[in-house]
Amino acid sequence: SSTSSTSSTSSTSDTSDTSNTSFLIHIDPGNPKHEQDLRAFATKRLGRLRNAYVADDTWMEMGALDGIKLVLANNLSTILKILLTKARGNFQYARHVLDDLENNKITSMAGLQALPASS
Repeated sequence: SSTSSTSSTSSTSDTSDTSNTSFLIHIDPGNPKHEQDLRAFATKRLGRLRNAYVADDTWMEMGALDGIKLVLANNLSTILKILLTKARGNFQYARHVLDDLENNKITSMAGLQALPASS
């Protein structure tokens, strides 16, 4: 009886030690593969936005002709270049900027260009 409880305690102790192990993942923003992944991610998000707005003509009726919706419909490569330059390989930065574009918090090229670069 005492052997089985000791064995059970030892097994539980070993499992908890393993579950507390943390892993460090290093992402090198200068790595070409990482840059390709970020470019693919941003391109897909921007394309999805553009397709949604172009397919729905109501954005033109909302008076947003000088806003980001028009920019998305016409200048994806310019937006992508600015975004990737500002993000400096930082996926979180890019995701937040893309969210702000989607939620119409960034409404002009000047607004996009005025963003600080990722640190």
